Amino acid sequence: MYRRAYSGAKGRANENGWTIMSKEEFVQLVNRAGGYCELTGRTFDDTAYTVPWRSKKPFKSYPWRPSLDRLDNMRGYEFENVRLVNVEVNAALSYLPDEVFAEMCRAYVAKHGMSDS
Repeated sequence: MYRRAYSGAKGRANENGWTIMSKEEFVQLVNRAGGYCELTGRTFDDTAYTVPWRSKKPFKSYPWRPSLDRLDNMRGYEFENVRLVNVEVNAALSYLPDEVFAEMCRAYVAKHGMSDS
């Protein structure tokens, strides 16, 4: 699961001429995260969800897998510039700054409450 996050980032880094942390630094990052999204605290896992409404052919989404989020998108995947987050958190952060993402999460919880289900 973690290997996929690193290899995906490495491919994007090579495509775009960005720097990429070493495998040893990536292991440090994984250890730092301790199995949790560094922004939300949600655990990482490989749960797949079928998303039928996105295209003619349904596909699987893996929102809880780990993903490397670059803090400064002008820089590469350097150890000091990344955090390990859930895939869907990273998707939201590609359009929103942290503070807007946090406001959106607070508004959702205020309207719907907190639930374990």
